[in-house]
Amino acid sequence: MDGMGELINQGQQLAEQLAEQHVPSAWIANALPVGLVVVAIGIVVSVLGARMIRPALTVVFGIGGAIAAGRFAYAVDVPWPVTVLVSGLIAGLVGHFLHRLWVGAVASLVVASLALSVFGYYEVLPELQAFQANHPAAVSVDSAATFNLLPPEEQAEYSKESVRDWAGGFWNHLNVKQAGVDRRIALIGAIAGLVGLIIGIVATKGALIFGTALMGTSLLATGATMVMGASAPEVYASALASPRLIGGGIASLFLCSLVVQAMLNRRPAEATSAAKA
Repeated sequence: MDGMGELINQGQQLAEQLAEQHVPSAWIANALPVGLVVVAIGIVVSVLGARMIRPALTVVFGIGGAIAAGRFAYAVDVPWPVTVLVSGLIAGLVGHFLHRLWVGAVASLVVASLALSVFGYYEVLPELQAFQANHPAAVSVDSAATFNLLPPEEQAEYSKESVRDWAGGFWNHLNVKQAGVDRRIALIGAIAGLVGLIIGIVATKGALIFGTALMGTSLLATGATMVMGASAPEVYASALASPRLIGGGIASLFLCSLVVQAMLNRRPAEATSAAKA
């Protein structure tokens, strides 16, 4: 299996383990409807995400401010309606007028994540493959006959401990093989985060389009995976065996989202000029 296939395989195993530990069992049992909802949200974010962010920030900040003020009002016994109304209004205005700062913060996280992903692909993945060759997956539920005999509570606790032990072992292996890797990761994350913050504040529209396209594509891919795994397991297994096909499909969705949102977010003057041309 090539590097990309190995990366997707590792990501799939980790996602399944995290889902078993942290996702409500009702969601897993109803993967098909949940997946369809995620796909629908992904479509909306992919097409209208950049246009919805500022109003969404205003609403979220307003509601958050009102809730926090309501709790504070009860705690100190001040007039509840006025406190909630004024605080919600002020928080909403903060979210609205400082949206560039919030976009910059999100862009900082996105750029840092991308930079660390590239670093991980070239520097960490080879060590992960070497470590994986000598250490089995963190939790091998299907191959452990005794695991299935444990009560559900002990299964969950065993899974958590196994994941922690495996991750800790790999981190120790990585530090031995690449001295100072923690400092490099911190430095790359800090520099990339600063670059992302500047981009988000200075080029807000472009950052919004890129960020929401990335978020929408991720939601679409996640929802499609859930739907396919629940409704067509054979097709899902076949798709996992073709990582380049998966990568190409995700890249195509991302590019389509970029193009559509760029067209929808053109200024009137730009749209008029393009129509005349």
